[in-house]
Formats: sequence, C-alpha cells, structure tokens
Amino acid sequence: MNNNSKDVYLEGVFESNARGFGFVTVDGMERDLFIPPNKTGGAFYHDTVQVRLLPEREKNAAPIGKGERRQEAEVTRIIQRGTTTLVGTYTRENKAGYVTPDRRSWDTWTIRAWTSCPSSVPMTCPGSSRRM
Repeated sequence: MNNNSKDVYLEGVFESNARGFGFVTVDGMERDLFIPPNKTGGAFYHDTVQVRLLPEREKNAAPIGKGERRQEAEVTRIIQRGTTTLVGTYTRENKAGYVTPDRRSWDTWTIRAWTSCPSSVPMTCPGSSRRM
C-alpha cells in the first residue's frame, strides 16, 4: 500500500457479489462505493473494512443511472470479520480439503480446509483459533 498524502481512506461494511466484485457502505455517504474484483483485498460478506478511494481515471465502476457511476475504491485493510460461521460443502481432493460456501454471494470463493480436523461442524482445528 502506497500512502500518498492525497489518498482518502474510509471505513465501511463490505457486501460481496457472486461475480467477484463488491460494495462498501460508509456511514454518512449517500452512495455506496464500488469495489472491483481485483481490489477486494480478501474481504468477505459484512466485513468491516478500510478502503482507499481510487482516482477518477480508475473510476469505471457500476452505473447508477443516467450516465452516473459509483465512486470506485479498493480494500486496504480488513478491520473486523463480519462472518464467523461458514456453511458449505466439504470436499476432499487428493490430500487437501475444500469448503465451497453455500451463500450465493460467495460463489467465487473456495476455501482450503485443514485435512487433519474431524468432519464435525462447527470445526476448530488443533492449535488454531480459526473456526470453520
């Protein structure tokens, strides 16, 4: 992250879309911000994130009507995860396990799971505070 003194950073809540892009709602702003697929920074549904507004030349975001476009931004930091439970389909492939989320807005995500954990739900892996 290049911290230019002209950069504008805001905090808001991320909403994901099955096509890989998302939107961030910032308190006090009339319109949400468009987050392109390559600028989500690993954010998930309802994460609280910090975003950096992108310059006008990069602003080619989703239209909102009559030629207007949403301000484009990129996620620079995940402040707090909004989702602590993931429901999905567990599959094993070779020696790895994967969870494909049931939530449609997460269709683009497949999460590698620990292979040494039991198949019970919810799953917490030994030596980790991360829950699956």
